[in-house]
Amino acid sequence: MRSLLIGTKEILEKHTEYYILAEDDQDAYMETYGLKIVHGESVSQVCRITQSSDKIQTLALRLMEGLVTPITLRDVIEDWVLC
Repeated sequence: MRSLLIGTKEILEKHTEYYILAEDDQDAYMETYGLKIVHGESVSQVCRITQSSDKIQTLALRLMEGLVTPITLRDVIEDWVLC
């Protein structure tokens, strides 16, 4: 799995990093993308969200703009997938 740093923000006086995760899906012969957020010592990641690089980039930027932290990452992604 590869990770690409998209950007950083300061949230509640802690350095917060946003990453896109890329993973080769051998069954589908495609790449799947996920997200990871690191906020101080707290880390959360969700793999295999989408196969679209455009959609994952848009979602990653929205997470940064909304100052999403690892605690709420999974909930935000579940809402995004259901829309």
